[in-house]
This record gives sequence, C-alpha cells and structure tokens, in this order.
Amino acid sequence: MTTDERTDIYALGLILNEMFTGEIPQGSGYKTIESTAPEHSYLDELVSGMIRQSSEDRPATIDIIKKELIGRKNEFITRQQLDQLKSTVIPTSEIDDPLVANPMQLTDFDWQNGLLILNLSHPINDLWTWAFRNLGTYQSVSGKGPSVFELRGNEARIRASERETPLIIGYFKLWLPSANQRYEEKLKQMKVEEETKLKRELQAKIDAEEARLRLKRSIKL
Repeated sequence: MTTDERTDIYALGLILNEMFTGEIPQGSGYKTIESTAPEHSYLDELVSGMIRQSSEDRPATIDIIKKELIGRKNEFITRQQLDQLKSTVIPTSEIDDPLVANPMQLTDFDWQNGLLILNLSHPINDLWTWAFRNLGTYQSVSGKGPSVFELRGNEARIRASERETPLIIGYFKLWLPSANQRYEEKLKQMKVEEETKLKRELQAKIDAEEARLRLKRSIKL
C-alpha cells in the first residue's frame, strides 16, 4: 500500500470529524459535525471527501484542503447572512402616537387685552402644526384663519376683539377634528413610505448577497 499525501488527508479527515463529534467515522452512517456543531456544518462535505475509501477520490493536496476550508467557510457565512436578511421582518404600518391615540382637544381659553389664548390637550409638534395650517376648505372669521395663529407649547394664540372671540373659538373647535384627521393620515403616509424604503433597501442587500454567493460558487481559484 503506497503512502502519500492523500493518506495524510484521510487521517486528517478522521481527526477533524472526531474533534467535533467525539467519534471516529466508520461506514456511511457516521456522526456528522452538523449534528453536534451546526455552526461548523460546512465542514461535513469536506470531511466526506477527505475520508473516501479510494485515495483517487480524495483532495490531492493539503493546499487544496486549505482553500476548500476557506471557501466553504466564506460560503457558509454568506448563506447565514442571506438567511438573516431574508428573515428580517419589516413592521406593518401601525401608528403609535399620542396625538392619534388621544386626538388634540381644546381644554380652556383666556383673553387678555385683545389676545386670545387657546389651551390644547397636548404639546403641539411640527407635523400637527402642518396639519392645522393645511386643512383645505374651512370657515373662519375674516382674516383669522389657521395660518394666522401662533402655535407654541400647548397654546394657540391670536389677536381678537371681544366680539370676535366667541366666533373664533367656535370655528377653532370645528377645525380640530379635521386637523387631527389630516395629522393621522400624514403619519400613515410617512410610515408607509418609510417601510417601502426599508423593504427596497433590504431587497437590494439580499440581491447583493445572492450575487456574491453565485460568484463564490462559480469561480474557482
């Protein structure tokens, strides 16, 4: 029986499998590395080639083994990354916002020397300000529409005479439901746009990983 490098490769395959499984491979039903160390399952196919009964069927040199180890590990990592990307879940468009759960309401008012101060149930943010100023069609006291109000903190302020004050408050109460609805609609739109962007970015990463894996499989150095 001639002893050459392929004999050493056979012995190395036995040792490699035993390192992970605690058993020396015997026959075709031996204990695989995947069964005890799934994170190193990429070694099983290599071990299988190293311990072929016919030396002609084994890798010819240790250098080939080294390249196979590196190549299979890289492919295995790429597969793991690809699986992780594919299992990434983009959340559905559910709005978690205090102004949607509890829409803005008028809670109180004050009038001091021609300045009407309306107290609101929540602090005003930029998006709600936008919704309030973009109601579409509305009725108002002449020159006292939503665009004229100063919105700050949880207050809406406007110059108003005593006679105008009851009318302005009445119109303001009519505007609130429209502003709240527009606010919620805009939030939903932004959420959908964000999720669409995330899905596109995720798909681009998946496509890139799949292309990388195809190249790793097809090009042999």
